[in-house]
Amino acid sequence: MSRRARLPAALPEFGPAVAAAALVLGLPASVLIDEALDTASPRVNSIANENAKGVRMFVARPPAPAGGSGAPTKRPAVILIHQILGLQRREADLAAALAAQEDVVAVAPDCFQGQSTLWPFRAITLGFRANLQQQQATRVLLGLFRACLAKGVLLVAVWDGPRLCLKARGTALTALLVNKFVETDSWRRGRAGNSYALRDGASWGVESVHEAVRWLKAQPDVDPDRIIVAGFCYGGGAAVRYAAAYPGEAAAVTIFYGRPLLEASEVAKLGRTPVLGLYGTKDAQFPASMLEKFKADLTASGVPHRLEMFEGEGHAFIKEAKSVEQGGAAGRAWELFRAFIRDVAAGRTLSVEPM
Repeated sequence: MSRRARLPAALPEFGPAVAAAALVLGLPASVLIDEALDTASPRVNSIANENAKGVRMFVARPPAPAGGSGAPTKRPAVILIHQILGLQRREADLAAALAAQEDVVAVAPDCFQGQSTLWPFRAITLGFRANLQQQQATRVLLGLFRACLAKGVLLVAVWDGPRLCLKARGTALTALLVNKFVETDSWRRGRAGNSYALRDGASWGVESVHEAVRWLKAQPDVDPDRIIVAGFCYGGGAAVRYAAAYPGEAAAVTIFYGRPLLEASEVAKLGRTPVLGLYGTKDAQFPASMLEKFKADLTASGVPHRLEMFEGEGHAFIKEAKSVEQGGAAGRAWELFRAFIRDVAAGRTLSVEPM
């Protein structure tokens, strides 16, 4: 009998519970494999070109003028903090573009101690490790895997730029990767939680950002009083928390769809540091009520601010560097950011507009 004749007529069929178990059990292994590959050949090493006391950074400077000589020009600086995927080429490309466009020194620091990924499930662990104790991170992740197995939930991962959508029994659990997370206890109660993994006690990479700020202030071509801290997603939350943790160190803050400060007492720590917030109206992580409270707290504390809403846009609508050149919401948001940099550099008052 030939080899072909011995093959079964049809492959065996697997039910949803078996498929779910295989997927969930395979996730930790996939995370470990990606981590091993990243450790063997760190992605960050191929991007960073400077080091500030152990914090690797990509630094871009504007083109030097032809025939320039003498003392370096003191210019503004901008820090761009990465998403929860860690430092990627995307942030380096945006920093390089910004340096050329606005005549600034642009820095993209690594807040994850040399770790980065393009695999969404490992990004969860990066966020946890950077902001929670290792035991906490392990407990939360294992709790999620265990809860999925117990319920026999079939998870279908849909990767859309930096957003992961997990569909479970027809219900979309969005924004698992960035700030919002489903607590283990809430899963046991059979409902989605509304709390955040990165909450009280989380570092949000603040100390890494501070090393980047200190490095910039020591540079002969940087005006130490005109350093703007900005970030995307995780980085947006980190930017505003840095300004609250180190009042007066940042000249201004820009939040690209990042978690706002949720307590009025934290907002008050911003003092007179101008804040620009850029959000999509369909961003499931940050409902209108949350942003309205943030705006009210900013107003009550006298913080100069502008929160700009982009109609119909979800989370992370600036997906890659070239998207800011293609118009649409990404292009408009980038132009607002550039105008904000010019206003801060010139000492102009930030125009406040309603959401």
